[in-house]
Amino acid sequence: LEVFPHFLDCQADLRDVQQLRKHIEGLFAETRVNGRRGTRFQISNVVAQNARETTFTFEDREISVEHYYRRKYNIRLECPEAPLLTSQRGSQTDYFPMEISYILGGQRVQQSQQTSQQLRGMREV
Repeated sequence: LEVFPHFLDCQADLRDVQQLRKHIEGLFAETRVNGRRGTRFQISNVVAQNARETTFTFEDREISVEHYYRRKYNIRLECPEAPLLTSQRGSQTDYFPMEISYILGGQRVQQSQQTSQQLRGMREV
């Protein structure tokens, strides 16, 4: 997030979303809610859709991502209007708020996924 300071203010424009997508698409992440590790998933995309407006079917009802996390985990998202991470499982798309998603360590990344600062640091070693 140091690379994308707008996300810390719960704001992002389309350019920020596209840049973030380039850096984290294909990486593995996990959710952490109330200090507990949750779902592990591979990031398929970063979308401009947000948790307040994005809905899916849960227990035969349409529910927003924001209300799902409030109902299931008893948490209020601090940034419900921030972009979402997605993961594809077959034809199903799962949505994850960035504020509770953490990139798992120890993953190989392509040079295109690294920032210029990271690439410079590797050359200096």
